[in-house]
Amino acid sequence: MNGMDSHPSPPPLLPAPTTAPVFAPTTSSRRLVNMDFARGMALFGILVVNTAILFGPLDTLIRPLSAEGSTGVNWWVAFLVLVLFQGKFVSVFSLLFGYGLLGQIERAHASGWSATAFAFRRLGVLAVFGLIHALVFWYGDILFLYALMGGWLLLARGASWRALLVTACLLLLVGLVLNAAFAALTVFASSFDGDAGILISEGWPAALRAMGRAGFDPSAPVWIEAEVTAFRDGPWLDAQMFRTAHWLLMLVVSPLTFGWSILGMMFAGGLLWRLRFFAPEQAPLRRWTLVIGLTGGLGIEAAAGALFWMAPAPESWTWAAAQVLHTIALWFLPFGYLAAFAELAERLPERLLEPVARTGRLSLTVYLLETVLATALAYHWGLGLFGRVDPAGQFLMAVGIWLLLVGFSHCWLARFKAGPLEILWRRLAYGRGRL
Repeated sequence: MNGMDSHPSPPPLLPAPTTAPVFAPTTSSRRLVNMDFARGMALFGILVVNTAILFGPLDTLIRPLSAEGSTGVNWWVAFLVLVLFQGKFVSVFSLLFGYGLLGQIERAHASGWSATAFAFRRLGVLAVFGLIHALVFWYGDILFLYALMGGWLLLARGASWRALLVTACLLLLVGLVLNAAFAALTVFASSFDGDAGILISEGWPAALRAMGRAGFDPSAPVWIEAEVTAFRDGPWLDAQMFRTAHWLLMLVVSPLTFGWSILGMMFAGGLLWRLRFFAPEQAPLRRWTLVIGLTGGLGIEAAAGALFWMAPAPESWTWAAAQVLHTIALWFLPFGYLAAFAELAERLPERLLEPVARTGRLSLTVYLLETVLATALAYHWGLGLFGRVDPAGQFLMAVGIWLLLVGFSHCWLARFKAGPLEILWRRLAYGRGRL
């Protein structure tokens, strides 16, 4: 095992390969295990963040440190999830998505396929998965947004690493400005104490009446109470109305806030593809990225965490400043995490590495199964634990669900070449003869 240099220097950039393999899904013999391992770890981090709103109301994501029950150990768990997990692992996932999609686009073009037709066919199937996920199971779906944004990577085909770097930085900067504006708007809005409730006829479903009385504010007590009741106890129509309202709210908010950061991370992932970030010969680049990403990101996030500590509720300028620093940390920490996972994969024994890497190979299946298992525990059609699990319990739930899916992935790939949803996605994107 090679020791990590304390001050690694940036390595020379590798030119893109001049030849491409026959265009088809990547076979197991050609996969990069360190990349699969990083994807498997990203799925864990995403689940840790998602459990807050899989087991509780949307307000717990808006104000995780001031929500009811956030005291003692639960406050510390919510705090650590906020500063170490929130936004970071979905960014790692976005980096990997951009890495893979640009690689597929360029391989399709080099093999004589229409890269545009392939990309839109693949993204179209992903959009269908996302719609089903969001409207049938859980509104916090990311797949539909990926499908909407991924087409922009067609513009990156053949772009130099410098062009990809500049584009990613500009998109992340736009995301920062919009997030700062949104945080400031939240502070300004909190100064108005008017009754914005809307009366809705008693003939309408209880969920819609509660939304109206709350002035369509997810943080209003009447909204929270009705949301918890709908998801925990039903009926299905009330739960569906909240699920649809939350999903539409996220679609509206994403272009104004985090959507730009996700798109920036996709282009940054394209940059990593151009640099062949996971290739064995790029170990010096990964180590350099690890040092800069973790030291810079953790330092900025520590400052944000101190401000969150001082002002845990999103109604003060201190909180708004913390939110800005929290967003800047995303320019560093996801890259540090990604490099750390890739380097850790080189050092782990195979009995620990292989199960997590197999989970990464089943990323679409595992991501959706995370929701299915969590909602079976939380929603009215399952155990009805929604609103009854505190942050510490949510974290333990996430660990348990992820470990169960790691075991499932390991067993599945011992018998099959790909996950069930991966097979379907590839069949629809590549055609039956390319599987």
